[in-house]
Amino acid sequence: MSGQSLTVSNLSAGYARGEVLKSLSLPPCLSGTVTAIIGPNAAGKTTLLRAIAGLLPARGEARLGERNLVGLRPADLAGVVTYMPQALPHGVALTAIEAVVTALRVVPSERGLRACLKMRQGEAKTVISRTGAQRTFRFVSTGSAEIAVCSPPSRIYKQALSEAEIEAKAAAALDRLDVGHLALRQLDELSGGQRQLVSLAQAIVRRPAILLLDEPTSALDPRHQIDVMSAIHEIAAEDGMIVLVVLHDLNLALRWAASVALLVDGGILAAGAPQQAITPQTLERAYRIRARVEPCSQGRLQVIYDGKAG
Repeated sequence: MSGQSLTVSNLSAGYARGEVLKSLSLPPCLSGTVTAIIGPNAAGKTTLLRAIAGLLPARGEARLGERNLVGLRPADLAGVVTYMPQALPHGVALTAIEAVVTALRVVPSERGLRACLKMRQGEAKTVISRTGAQRTFRFVSTGSAEIAVCSPPSRIYKQALSEAEIEAKAAAALDRLDVGHLALRQLDELSGGQRQLVSLAQAIVRRPAILLLDEPTSALDPRHQIDVMSAIHEIAAEDGMIVLVVLHDLNLALRWAASVALLVDGGILAAGAPQQAITPQTLERAYRIRARVEPCSQGRLQVIYDGKAG
């Protein structure tokens, strides 16, 4: 992964109601760094991540090195791009370790997806491929409707993993985020911060080249926000991942991101180093607020809000 970059050029994407991203381009997102995606509600932040992840029809380019990811099937992106939605759903009868094991067995197969479209939580259906191979798909919601769990496990890596290898990788991902002691706890028993760390373990267990995180700190208290962002920053640096993270807290972006993209109405208002993208002028234009960007006692830049812009 080292040395690769993600370059987004003239990317357009949207939904049935209309286009959201309008020929959007980003400066290169470098491996080993975190790029914060900020902007007001409905600016296109989530749409940007979903378009890169192949979860929305899109036009334009999102190049990882020389490879354009736009237009590729989810199956082609498995192991290359991982998208982490805002939160794990509630009411999922899985332990933390089972949730991460599930992520290793996710099958972005069109046939598997079609099999699961009319299935309820936990229901199973057998699908026979054109080659005669038989797989049983079970719909287990892990935050994205576009996935299914199959048995026997799919070939996520070049060689199929044994059950012991799958469980070992899942346990290692939890341990890395200091939540290994929660492995046997039910997801619904965990705090919001613990659930987000388990969700992050799901996202990193395949060691993707690109990690897309949609508001991973939403609804968390300051301590857990720091825990999650610190883990994201360390993972990017240690594994050489390209990380794009949607944030609403501008001070988290200033502290943890190497670069920032400020979106407004499906386009880029400002992008670059945090101190270049987050300024009193850009904040007034994007959010219609009056704010200062000044160093705190430790020398880090922080946003100080003064009120609504006139």
